[in-house]
Amino acid sequence: MTSPTTMSINTRAVIVGAGRVGLTMAYALLQRGLKPQVDFILMTDGSSPAITDAQAMALTRRQVALPRIPPPGDPKRPITIEDLAHYQHSYAEQLGLIPLWYTRIDSILIDPHGHGLRVVTNSDEIATRNIVITDDSVVVRARNDIGASDVRPDRANDQTSGMFSLSADLPSRAPVGSRRLRAETARVARAITRRP
Repeated sequence: MTSPTTMSINTRAVIVGAGRVGLTMAYALLQRGLKPQVDFILMTDGSSPAITDAQAMALTRRQVALPRIPPPGDPKRPITIEDLAHYQHSYAEQLGLIPLWYTRIDSILIDPHGHGLRVVTNSDEIATRNIVITDDSVVVRARNDIGASDVRPDRANDQTSGMFSLSADLPSRAPVGSRRLRAETARVARAITRRP
C-alpha cells in the first residue's frame, strides 16, 4: 500500500500509529461520524505491526480482534506476524482508512496563530486541533517539543492542548477489543468531537 501523494492537510485529528490501538481509535472516530482522510488522518512510520513474530505467536486471533471485524480463522489459534499485518491492513481498508505509511513525525508544534497544533513529518506539515498518539516514543517527543505533560485519556474532557495519548502497552494477553481500550478510545473520540 502506498500513501496518497497529495492531500489538503488541515484536519480535525491526527492519529499517530496504525496498529491495534490506532485502528481502534480510528473506529471510535468513525462511530462519532468523522470521515477518514477528511476529518482525521491515520499515520504510521512503518507498514506492519511493531511487534516481533514471537510476540504475535503468543496472541490468539481473538486477542488481536479489532472492533466489528474479527480476523479470519479459529479465534483460539495463535496468529503469525504476517497474518496480523494482513489483518490490520485489511481492517483499515474495510473501514475506508488510507493510512499515511512511512510517515515519521519530526516535531509537534503549537500553531503560532492560535489555531491548534502542527505536526511536522518527513513529507509534510499537518495542521490539526487534536493529536492522538499511540506510539510511546512520540509521546516523549511531544512532551519535549511543546511541554505537554498531561496527555492521558482520563483527562480528555478537560484537555486544553488537544493532545491525547493511548497506551500501546496494554496487557499483552488482554483482548484488544476489550472494554478498557474501547472505553478509552470512545472517551477521546467524544473529547475530539466536542472541541471546536
